[in-house]
Amino acid sequence: MESTIYIAKQPILKAEGDVFAYELLYRRTDSSRTTVDDNMYATARMLVNTLNYIGLYSLVDGKYAYIKVDKEILMSNIINSIAPSHFILEILETTSIDDELLRRIDKLKKEGYIFALNHYDRDVINMHLFKELMQRVSYVKIYSGDIVEFKERLTILHDTDITLIAEKIESDIEFNEAKQMGADMFQGYFFCKPELFGKDKIEPPSSLLMLIIYLLESEAKLERIIDIFNTSPYLTLNLLKFIHMHNGFAQNKIASIEQALIVIGREKLQSWLELMVYASDSNHKQEAFMQELQNHACHRAILMSILAREIGMDDANVHVAYMVGLLSLSEVIFQSAFEEIIKEVDLDNDIADALVNKSGQFGELLQLLSAIEQNDSYRTTAILAHLGLSQHELNECLIQSYKESTTGH
Repeated sequence: MESTIYIAKQPILKAEGDVFAYELLYRRTDSSRTTVDDNMYATARMLVNTLNYIGLYSLVDGKYAYIKVDKEILMSNIINSIAPSHFILEILETTSIDDELLRRIDKLKKEGYIFALNHYDRDVINMHLFKELMQRVSYVKIYSGDIVEFKERLTILHDTDITLIAEKIESDIEFNEAKQMGADMFQGYFFCKPELFGKDKIEPPSSLLMLIIYLLESEAKLERIIDIFNTSPYLTLNLLKFIHMHNGFAQNKIASIEQALIVIGREKLQSWLELMVYASDSNHKQEAFMQELQNHACHRAILMSILAREIGMDDANVHVAYMVGLLSLSEVIFQSAFEEIIKEVDLDNDIADALVNKSGQFGELLQLLSAIEQNDSYRTTAILAHLGLSQHELNECLIQSYKESTTGH
């Protein structure tokens, strides 16, 4: 059972040395290698680690991300959680090729997905189907260790439109030989060993994810789903990351959970939730800690919205205040500064300013919450005066927030 998540990346380089893409590699521990027993779990876990914890922007900085897939993954609904504009799907050489898989690849290619083949093997049993697959991929990796075999395979592929990637390059000699023989791109320890990233894992229970999936499948009203996201800063912020990965910088920045759910749509939302279910493993201590953080964030959100209404904000801004409060513990949950978190999402500017700079009215309300929690009476009095609130009015707001936090809102 993992209490820390790991992910490794290794660059794929053009001949001139520029990075074309990064291959993202699942790691179970901080070891340089991991044996994969379940491709579906490894890919799902790697994607969740990338999207929900480390951040795609932080890992690949605008370059393509290579990820390994097999038939089970390609045929599953979780493929819809992978944005085709950011990923290249690298089909494992162990994948069983049949007409069903080829039809699925054709459909995904029409949706913009790009495919690579992990290894070229001309000795497969069904050469006809293999040739059909080769017509659908844009990149093929070839192992450079066996020079005779490498030359033979390179010659066969060289007259195609496929980009040839020489992998496992471990010396200057291997690099020069592969380049002279016509390889287009290169990967291996000679250039860079996989770089490892790790973070503590805090996740919601899979039962919560399954509940939302059930509500989606039963076509429950949007309000019921909003209520669940309203209690989970983890799901809310990662939903914003997911939207940004698929939609890029939205023209209208997200200011509420309702807006976020409408933007992403039910189908993609369900595929993202299913991805997290595939990657989940139970850890009661982590779930208890997550619940404690969520309870604290929810109380902040409720108090923020009550205070916003108390100082005369309209309904739209009350929802914004709730969002600020809900996300205000994201630095603790995701172990990243707000400045880094904001790069991965399309938040409304007022929310972003409040979280990062503690500026504007929402930022001032957030400062008031901080002063109250730290029992800083001097700061509390000063902020109350600036907001035009009395201590009595604050006490009434606090009492109401505790009641709503206890009974649900």
